[in-house]
Amino acid sequence: MDFLTFVKQNSKQEDKDIVSFIEVVKKNDGVPISSDPRLLGRYLHLKLNRQQTLGFQKCMMFYKATCKDNELPTELQNNEMAFLDAINLIVELQNNNPNYE
Repeated sequence: MDFLTFVKQNSKQEDKDIVSFIEVVKKNDGVPISSDPRLLGRYLHLKLNRQQTLGFQKCMMFYKATCKDNELPTELQNNEMAFLDAINLIVELQNNNPNYE
């Protein structure tokens, strides 16, 4: 199952960060159908605020931990540090972009 399908199917969340992220995903039809957090981070980094970014990261961790048929790239499945680096790329992009507010 791809990440966006997983997020939309798990939209009944109580965590305010996750709820905020899910609202953005539901409203934005242009989000790539990808399960690679690096690709998604590059697309989303200027579209998310800090709370939504944290929601994205939490959803990715939840996706990896609970979705047995997830579509994460193999190198992220098998290497926890690579996975953490991948979900933190969005923050690096935000911090290094002068257009990010």
